[in-house]
Amino acid sequence: MAENDRRDGGDMVLAPNEYMYVSDQTKGHVDVFVGPTKQSLSNTDQPVIFDTKSKQFTNVHRDNAKQLAHTAPEGWYIILKNPAKDGKQPAGGQGKLGSAVLNVGKKVIVPGPVTFCLWPGQMAKILKGHHLRSNQYLLVRVYDEEEARKNWSQAVIKTVTQTDAEVGTSTPFPSLAETAAATAAAIEPPKLTMGQVLVIKGTDVSFYIPPTGIEVIPDTDILDSEDRPTLVREAVTLERLEYCLLMDEQGSKRYERGPAVVFPKPTEIFITRDQEGDQVRKFRAIELNLNSGIYIKVIADYKDASGEHKVGDELFITGKDKMIYFPREEHAIVKYDKSEIHYAIAIPAGEARYVLDRNKGTVSKVEGPLMFLPDPREQVIVRRILPFRTCSLLYPNNMAAFAHNAKLAGVDIDTYMSHHGAEAVSAAAAAAPAAAMNFLAAVDYESTSTNLMRSAIGSSADSRGLAAKAGTKAAGDQFQRKNKYTEPRSIVLSTKYDGAVAINVYTGYAVLLVKSDGSRRVVQGPQTVLLDYDETPEILELSTGKPKTTDNMLRTAYLRTTANKVGDVIEVDTADHCKFQVKLSYRMDFTGNKPELWFAVENYVKFLCDNMRSRLKNAVRKVGVEEFYADSTDIIRETVLKEASDGTFVPRLFQENGMQVYDVEVLMVKLVDSDIEALIAKSQRAIIQTTIAIANQRRTLEAGKEEEAIKQQMAEVRAETNKRILELETEEAGLKQATELAKINAQSATIEAKLAKELEAQTARNLVSDEARKADKAQADFDAEQTQRTQNLKIAMIQAEIKAIVDKSGAITPDLIAALQAFGDKELVLKAAEAMAPLAILGGASIGDILSKLLSVTKLESIAKMATASSNGSQNARA
Repeated sequence: MAENDRRDGGDMVLAPNEYMYVSDQTKGHVDVFVGPTKQSLSNTDQPVIFDTKSKQFTNVHRDNAKQLAHTAPEGWYIILKNPAKDGKQPAGGQGKLGSAVLNVGKKVIVPGPVTFCLWPGQMAKILKGHHLRSNQYLLVRVYDEEEARKNWSQAVIKTVTQTDAEVGTSTPFPSLAETAAATAAAIEPPKLTMGQVLVIKGTDVSFYIPPTGIEVIPDTDILDSEDRPTLVREAVTLERLEYCLLMDEQGSKRYERGPAVVFPKPTEIFITRDQEGDQVRKFRAIELNLNSGIYIKVIADYKDASGEHKVGDELFITGKDKMIYFPREEHAIVKYDKSEIHYAIAIPAGEARYVLDRNKGTVSKVEGPLMFLPDPREQVIVRRILPFRTCSLLYPNNMAAFAHNAKLAGVDIDTYMSHHGAEAVSAAAAAAPAAAMNFLAAVDYESTSTNLMRSAIGSSADSRGLAAKAGTKAAGDQFQRKNKYTEPRSIVLSTKYDGAVAINVYTGYAVLLVKSDGSRRVVQGPQTVLLDYDETPEILELSTGKPKTTDNMLRTAYLRTTANKVGDVIEVDTADHCKFQVKLSYRMDFTGNKPELWFAVENYVKFLCDNMRSRLKNAVRKVGVEEFYADSTDIIRETVLKEASDGTFVPRLFQENGMQVYDVEVLMVKLVDSDIEALIAKSQRAIIQTTIAIANQRRTLEAGKEEEAIKQQMAEVRAETNKRILELETEEAGLKQATELAKINAQSATIEAKLAKELEAQTARNLVSDEARKADKAQADFDAEQTQRTQNLKIAMIQAEIKAIVDKSGAITPDLIAALQAFGDKELVLKAAEAMAPLAILGGASIGDILSKLLSVTKLESIAKMATASSNGSQNARA
């Protein structure tokens, strides 16, 4: 740390309840200083703090490095991460302490009152103990099952108590020990597992601090004043006529009704609904009366006081059954146009309503005065729309009636009047039916040849007695259904002829004649008929073209009853959205003992084509392009015709007009997209090739199977033969074995006799060997004695030689040794003098002088002088 960053001469002063971390920049150690203390920091000491987010130590100024000890008062607790292995924390007044060994990754709960400092690398969070009201709860999770089992009894729990005045009786609440025993009975510590979630209810515990191994799960959906997730959760308090819905992780639902405090299970959540921008968790029960009801679908089997109910059953619960309805998990409310409650309608005296039986398809009339509550399981209120021709006949010149029916049919009557004028409407009432046809064509009016009915269920301001929307939105399973039936379009055709008319009805044709009194007759050919004055034929307008359309209608009075043929072109989509053009030819006729029914549908061609188009489009949409391309004819025939129990096809009969289709001819099936068609052709070619290859392989397989079967049969025959051979060989071997055994027994007796004789001979030989060994031993003793004598003589000779050598050694005296040594030294000096002669010449001195100087301090000094004298004498003599 720089000198200018330190204060007070480099001294660090920590007050009580303060501590700081100091890093040694040379060694990397991080020490903790605990106050009260005064410490001097060296230049290599750097104050640091531990960043809990990055998990790293950050250099800071000394004044910013001081930290307060973590203190949890009574009723609080500390979550300590990375506790010390010895369980000890830095205490006040200890001064400088080194780093402790931590259990990194561990977490312990320390309840208050407690205060301590943190070792470097530790993290702590101080939380207030959880005070629970009776409608609050905690969700706790096991994060360390071993510690949770060990410390299960260390949890701080305060049980709920009430005074006698609050309770109204003298019955005490359970004690802490009783609550602990009940909790232990419900959740035994050995059964605690990692990740297990438990519910701590405020009805049992008023104060709770978890033990080590247990953590409180925060509620991230609700934040406190400091924008932190709350730990204490609110249960649902239900009043009377209220209920709530809970769903677990497996999708099972649970309904609870008030008055009650509802706590969820660990795996459950409250189902909420949006109400005026708020998410509510409790709902009001549905109030019913004698004129209202709830349509219920049973989605799970159950049994109650009314009996057993199976999945799929439908119930209609009215105020007669229950005035207050609480939903249950086995029920799903069926709604129409978002309405949950079905209300009765008022039918005044002199009025009536048409009611359709949904199961039978019949329409009945209900007359007033009556408050009519239809059962939606079976009854539907319908309205009747009169075609213009009928309306003009019943209410001539009645514009209000025309406008009313036009409104029901969705027609703008003003548009018609702007094209035809009000006079045309008046004239239409008395004119020929052609005017009615023009009106229907002009307004594009949907109808049938009989009654056109639409459902009237729902809320309507201008309809008396219709069901109003429910004011309560119930929570739970629901079904949404439509309230309208889509009817096919049809047009009523008729005409009127002036004068007597004769018509020829050919073979296979029929004509419907209508009189003014309403009587009808059907004329079937071949015959000629004269029409009465007030008799007119029923006119048919048939769709033409391929595909069949109403752009160019064929108007005729003749109906082809036998050998009829209708062609059509249909565009269908497969399941993978590929379009096909299908050209068909239907063969049909009219049957039944009521010919008048044949004319019930004016445009039977459109009726037939629309019906078949719908069926074929629905059938083709369920299959793929390849499947339809390959089996288009079969799919079309199965759709158009009906399949009998024996697998054959029978004609499809239309009950509406007695028309039956007994055959269909597929003239063309063409893919709209030529590229896809080419791909399919290529794919089919590949499939055919693959099929042929597979067939060849199957034939090869069958041939191989036959060949292998023959081989197996041959192998079985060979095996039987070999088996018989082995049996014969076994019998032969048995005979041979008996023979050999007899031979062995005979040989054994012979050998035993031989061995007995050999034993006697061996006994004799052993006696002879014993005598021989005795003779050999005597000879060996004699040889050893002779050898000993020889060795003694040799020893005596060696001793005599040694004595002679010793005597010879005694002749060598000290004088002789000294003489030999002197002689050797003299020779040595002479050799040295000869070697130093060149040195004497160079130095100008004699050899003797040089030797005398060199050997002056040795034993050879005297010999050197003698050698010098001898050398000088020799030189003088030469001179």
